[in-house]
Amino acid sequence: MFLQQRALYNLGLTAIPIVNINNNGCTGSTTLHQANNAVKYGQVECSLALGFERMKPGSLGTNFPDRTPPSFLIGARSSEIEREWLGENHGPLPPRVFGNGAQEYFAKYGGNIEHLAKIGKTSLVALNSRKASFNDISFTASKNHKHSLNNPYSQFRDGWSVEQVLKAPMVTNQLTKYMCSPTSDGAACCIVASEDFVHKHGLENQAIEIVAQALTTDSLATFE
Repeated sequence: MFLQQRALYNLGLTAIPIVNINNNGCTGSTTLHQANNAVKYGQVECSLALGFERMKPGSLGTNFPDRTPPSFLIGARSSEIEREWLGENHGPLPPRVFGNGAQEYFAKYGGNIEHLAKIGKTSLVALNSRKASFNDISFTASKNHKHSLNNPYSQFRDGWSVEQVLKAPMVTNQLTKYMCSPTSDGAACCIVASEDFVHKHGLENQAIEIVAQALTTDSLATFE
């Protein structure tokens, strides 16, 4: 029995289809995309996107040590790009790939890693018109962690100052520990319904419209 079947069977044997989705870091958005499409194209009037995870300590790794992991190709190409022109990096593959992506952007457009901080504070127009500093990344990490202070369900509720973020151990050349996503356990769900369903059940005050959503995979530019 798959996980989602186990999680939902206590609701009863409804015969409603249950689809299990595993798409690494975009599993949640992929699940929402599938639920949204089922409603959008008239397959159902109401669908449930449900997700939960219990992670192992430490950075992400493969669950299949007896075979080549699916991330091997992008990891190998990322390492090649480091050696060829980005400069050697260090740390686990997931944060290193994102760090390399940021480094590539800065190499192309004349910035540096401090631009990352202003994305959460200013507009994307400012991103291309001004240079930031490494302190700004720390400011953004500190600012974003403040969102969790009043959330009783958040993993960290203490918040971190800019100084604490700066002094945290380096994970990659670009990122400190407190700039990276922590491993965590959690669950979330989203109910997606048609407009007719919303009006029929008087749910207008609780509804949020999905104006647009897209799902893509790697293009040639990923490996160039």
